[in-house]
Amino acid sequence: MKIIIIVQARMTSSRLPGKVLRPIGGRPMLQWVMESMAASQEADGILLATSDDPSDDPIEVFAWENCWAFFRGPLDDVAQRYLSAAERVKADGIVRISGDSPLLPYELVDLAIRIFRGKEYDLVTNVKTRTYPKGASVEVFSIGILRSMILKLKSDEDREHVTPWLYRAERVRLHDFQHNPRVGEKRLVVDTPEDFKVMDRVLTRLDRPHTDYQLDEILAIRSQVIEELGVNYE
Repeated sequence: MKIIIIVQARMTSSRLPGKVLRPIGGRPMLQWVMESMAASQEADGILLATSDDPSDDPIEVFAWENCWAFFRGPLDDVAQRYLSAAERVKADGIVRISGDSPLLPYELVDLAIRIFRGKEYDLVTNVKTRTYPKGASVEVFSIGILRSMILKLKSDEDREHVTPWLYRAERVRLHDFQHNPRVGEKRLVVDTPEDFKVMDRVLTRLDRPHTDYQLDEILAIRSQVIEELGVNYE
């Protein structure tokens, strides 16, 4: 079974435009994400999927400069972008990752892939029950269920956000793995200026490669940063 990590990214974020290439911790955010995913021991490859809109030309340039495989597809129909990207590389399974998650531990991806390979699941996720922080979200699903789903998607919102239909469908074989203790109220995603400020400080505080850090270590550093900033961030 060939499982590919697909990192989705675009420049036209409504709350923080251009965030995926904006320097954070001294480097473009996508650099952190792609290097984390490249450390995976279980995935069979990694692909950066952006849109074919001219606004995302800089992401293609970034991919070329860093020798990352990339794919360009519809701007708003992200579900179709995923399917076309997966078909291009002949994937059997897909790991869906967001380009605004610079400290997503690759170990979570490997855990999800191992669960997916070990059982006959359509979807392995840590999102259905929010026990992991936003920014540490992982979804692994089969290309077969993606093909089936796309035929049934009716709303633009479902096509943009890709997986909500899978959580509503009755016959999807789903496994939801959880963190103990629950830390789902924490934020490791970079979606707002406040997120950016906190994450920038977290990243500059790392004193070894970011792929060496476990989730609990990252959250501890984040808590220190929030305390120093004196902000009510949760």
